[in-house]
Amino acid sequence: MLDLLQNWLLSLGMNEGVTLYVAGGIAFVIVLVLSAFANFVAKRYIVSALAYVISRSKTKWDDAILRQRVLNRMAHLAPALVIYMLTPTRADGIDPVIVFIRSALLIYMIIILMLVLDSLLTQPRIFTKASRAAKEIPDQGLDPGPENSRVFPGSRLCNFHTSE
Repeated sequence: MLDLLQNWLLSLGMNEGVTLYVAGGIAFVIVLVLSAFANFVAKRYIVSALAYVISRSKTKWDDAILRQRVLNRMAHLAPALVIYMLTPTRADGIDPVIVFIRSALLIYMIIILMLVLDSLLTQPRIFTKASRAAKEIPDQGLDPGPENSRVFPGSRLCNFHTSE
């Protein structure tokens, strides 16, 4: 993409030394505009359409996904993917910057995927708390209680006590 922009700018009569920077700036603006457009489409149309379909279905688990805002979190991946895909893998003189941008985008996408996974993993807990059969089961997670703390010292991994 940079080569096409440089050739186009050279054909317009621009100085050869300046074309690299101007083409880089134009490419940067194009990538930002496309990522903003991807963000708009993902949140405005895709998430809205999926939310409408989910709200009209008879199943309950997809309503919980909607309440946990899983789709909204996944929509954050759209602009990151656009920037990642349109960032060149190599460019003369700015290789460290490109490596930094692509690495930062990968870290950002991993964090977003972890948040989505966290939202999805809370779904069984929501359904368990809502069911009638689960009201008879204590909600203590991996907490062995004080009577077993001698057997497993320091083993209170999760403390989900809601009332004591």
